[in-house]
Amino acid sequence: MGIHASRSRQPGSDHHDVLYVSAAGRSITAASVPGHALLLKNHAIVLKDFQGFPSDAITFEAWLSTSDFCHAGTIVSYALDSQSSNPEQRSADFNHFAIFDPHRTIACHAFTYFTMWPDPDSVSCYPKYGTKPAANLLERDGAWHHLAVTWTAAHTGTTKIYKDGLLMAEVKTGATEPLQSGGALMLGGDQDCYGSCTDSFQAFNGLMDEVRIWNVERSQKEIINNMRLVDGIAGQLGLVAYWKFDDPNMAEDLTGAHMWTAIDSSGNGHHLPLVTPPQQAPATINQGGRSYQTGKLNYHNNYALNEEIGGMPETDFTVEMWVRTPEYSATAEGVQRSELLSYATHTVGDSSGGSHYGGVTDHAFVDDAILIEKYYVVDMMLGQGYTPLSTISVSVNANPRVNEGQLNHWMNFDVDWKDNKWHHVAVTWSRDTGKTEVFFDGIFHVPTWRTSEGHWQSKAAKDGGVDPHMAPQTLRLGNGSLVLGQN
Repeated sequence: MGIHASRSRQPGSDHHDVLYVSAAGRSITAASVPGHALLLKNHAIVLKDFQGFPSDAITFEAWLSTSDFCHAGTIVSYALDSQSSNPEQRSADFNHFAIFDPHRTIACHAFTYFTMWPDPDSVSCYPKYGTKPAANLLERDGAWHHLAVTWTAAHTGTTKIYKDGLLMAEVKTGATEPLQSGGALMLGGDQDCYGSCTDSFQAFNGLMDEVRIWNVERSQKEIINNMRLVDGIAGQLGLVAYWKFDDPNMAEDLTGAHMWTAIDSSGNGHHLPLVTPPQQAPATINQGGRSYQTGKLNYHNNYALNEEIGGMPETDFTVEMWVRTPEYSATAEGVQRSELLSYATHTVGDSSGGSHYGGVTDHAFVDDAILIEKYYVVDMMLGQGYTPLSTISVSVNANPRVNEGQLNHWMNFDVDWKDNKWHHVAVTWSRDTGKTEVFFDGIFHVPTWRTSEGHWQSKAAKDGGVDPHMAPQTLRLGNGSLVLGQN
């Protein structure tokens, strides 16, 4: 889903999903004009089947603003619909072109990995930039900066990165194969499959504006002379796509169609769909010789959100759901994750530390007050301790980044869930004892991995599993933010 926002935030202004505050422009522009920008908050914008994508050379330009220190962030990615059975080739196809990390920016074409140290086979992108890529490209202080990246197949795949018109990095990447048309363009996220399979840790969180794609290598002079202009761009040679994100200005009211689509100002028709909520549809669930007719939500690079939900359980809870997730792929890399349900709020305590956390305050924000997710772990990652191949993971009243790790409460339950069929998942938790149970298709499973109050255990289910208790006597608020389909 995508959101339009003002180009600059005014002190004291209220934050909503869509901001329509007339902006004074960006701090380093020569001439300011009111307008809007694209606000990205752990989601991405996708345009599939991009015909006419640049081939032998590309220039990507955008104005960026971020204050996010939690994610490296992918500014843009372009993936091919790979059908290769070779996992390294599939990964290179999905990384057909990407610009990664606004702080230490790199631009990559057809590399298997962004980073790998050491890299004797030259399959990763970061080492091409040496030990110090374009350091401190964005200071993450919320200020606007202009980013321009050029790549050309000529001159050993030369890539150049500019900040505010200044050349910050120039490398010969060795990537000289032409870019291919018909792929999926994504703003704000990395694609581990065609048009989807995003990783929230690689999401760009911030503002993006004046995005331009050219099929030529723009010179530094051209970049400097045009980066502050909003008019007179469309007729210039080599412009493939241009999104101003000022479409709300064209809407008669705040519910107009221009609110949900960013028009391509190049005239080439590459309009961006900004809002793609989960789609409701009828569903038939067949299990155990019985058939159930019900409704479902279809997720594809989106989620369902209630930012101000009330009445959530403060103590004991049971969560039930029917779920169907993608089938396990032996050719995919790393962890294949499906986020099912996430509830974020605050714990309730006396802020004195009490007897739970060794003197550390027991009142804190818990982004994983209730978190239920499912993931596969590829064979190469199995190792230390016991790590099941397919897992239902549960967190309760947890935030591993606060209170010296004392609020890190989560368990893994080994389940045989590798298909893409419907399955019933039920999770229960008791506040008094902290006992946590998972039922998969009605069958009880013991936990096989546990972390609670800074201590972890792992033991296979056949050996009895681990202690099923976590976060006893903790209390959370009943109002917070609930998300289905994302963490």
